[in-house]
Amino acid sequence: EMKVNSWLCLEQLQAHTQFTRKELQSLYRGFKNECPSGLVDEETFKSIYSQFFPQGGTVVISPNIYF
Repeated sequence: EMKVNSWLCLEQLQAHTQFTRKELQSLYRGFKNECPSGLVDEETFKSIYSQFFPQGGTVVISPNIYF
C-alpha cells in the first residue's frame, strides 16, 4: 500500500480548485461520515450528488467509475 502525504495532496487540491483548506477539510469529513470505508456505491453517489445539485436532473454515471 502506498502512503500518501495528505498535506501535499491538500496543497495540490487548493492549487487546482477554488476551495480553501478549511472547505476541503469539511468536504472530506462529510465524505468520511457518509462513506466511512472510503468507498462509494452508485446509490450513495447519487444521494450525495443530489445534495450538491438539487435541480441537477438525471445523473449519468459511467459504469467504469466503480472499481
